[in-house]
Amino acid sequence: MDQKKPDSLFRLLMEDKRIFLRFCHYFFPMFPDLRLEDLEILKTDSVDKDLSERRSDVLYRVQHHGADVFVLILVEHQNAVSYNMSLRMLQYVLRILGHFVEPRKAEARKKGFRLPPVLPVIFYSGEGKWKASADVKELFHPVEGLMEYLPQMKSMVIALSQIPEEELDQLKNFLGVYLTLTSPVLAKKYQEKIFQKTREIGRNLEPEDQLLLKKFL
Repeated sequence: MDQKKPDSLFRLLMEDKRIFLRFCHYFFPMFPDLRLEDLEILKTDSVDKDLSERRSDVLYRVQHHGADVFVLILVEHQNAVSYNMSLRMLQYVLRILGHFVEPRKAEARKKGFRLPPVLPVIFYSGEGKWKASADVKELFHPVEGLMEYLPQMKSMVIALSQIPEEELDQLKNFLGVYLTLTSPVLAKKYQEKIFQKTREIGRNLEPEDQLLLKKFL
């Protein structure tokens, strides 16, 4: 396997549209018909300096039924959960939207202007469940009569350790190999035999996935 750190390797993989497309088809059922030509990876440093310094985070513009949708994936590899992650995610989403509006200021003042949806995703590859709140609203001190006016945004949480082994086996593509190899549960279960397991999966891949396997792993 590539000797890069897990976070930078994840970003490197997701920068390949073929792998990101497999990721979308598995994790995002709201995008069943996505094609490679619908995907555009964006440089995070053009949106936010903090995002650019996080080597694992990924930002895509997706064409969905003729409209722009942004997909932001923040990756957490540490076992220590960041309990303010939903707040950080809200900050990043607002900066993405601000970056979108900046060249459209005049248009944005008009009645019919609409913002593009942003899908916020937390990909957690540490052990156990993600224990922090995925909704920023839950970070506020509850005050009666004010709750309906507080910011509300829920992130999708993907906890790698919670994906059953049989599901990963059924993927039968490069993404399944990568997720199997990096799953903390399967790493503990198979230990040094994890590479043998992934090689067995790799033998049954389609030609394009075989090439991805040779390129990245």
